[in-house]
Amino acid sequence: MGMAKHFLAADGPGVLTALQRHLERIGETATDHVQELALRPLRTKPTCDYERGTRAGGKKIYALISGLWELLPIGATGPNRKIAFVGKASTVIEFWPEDCLWREVQEPSERLAMWRIELGADDAPGCYFHSQILGDTDKTPFPKTIPIPRLPSPFVTPMAAVEFALGELFQDRWQEEARRSRDAQRRWRGIQKRRWKKLLTWQCHLVTRRSSSPWVDSFPSGQSSPWIDLKHAMPPEDLFL
Repeated sequence: MGMAKHFLAADGPGVLTALQRHLERIGETATDHVQELALRPLRTKPTCDYERGTRAGGKKIYALISGLWELLPIGATGPNRKIAFVGKASTVIEFWPEDCLWREVQEPSERLAMWRIELGADDAPGCYFHSQILGDTDKTPFPKTIPIPRLPSPFVTPMAAVEFALGELFQDRWQEEARRSRDAQRRWRGIQKRRWKKLLTWQCHLVTRRSSSPWVDSFPSGQSSPWIDLKHAMPPEDLFL
């Protein structure tokens, strides 16, 4: 994700490069082995750019993004090999004040915000593609003993979650970067357009119950409200392959 390098801390490009190489190694493994892919903490530069235009944020903050995903390579090794999410899939986004960057120990009480973008288990309540606020301790608000709300999320893949965080933290600057006409931006737009189109097409066919949909088998049985249909639907296995 070369277009993000100007928004990341000094070690950020190295973190993304390590993630890419790990993913490439997973693609070369045997097809019957589930592999864990981890994103070690990815830090952004501190910024006040989380407001738009001439408005300025009150204090400098930075994002800390980490994640863990279980993946299964499918088919023969090669440039066209596919990889599927098969188990744990969670991206954690945290916002911290700038002065926490240089501390050896960061106190959870100083954390400004945290949410997790996740894929649900087959038997989990809530929408399959969802986000949860906090929920990593027993403390209120949002204690882990009451794991709601599970907010629907269109940011499914790890890098889509990273872009969401960058777009929130660097409002105008990330928009300008994403609009540039360079190879990295064009590749990114192409990948994301395909994935967004698949996701939105599946959701549209689900809500309208189009019998011609290639994903009709994933529809829940019976009639219900559109939200309940979406909430209980399992995506087709090849949605993001």
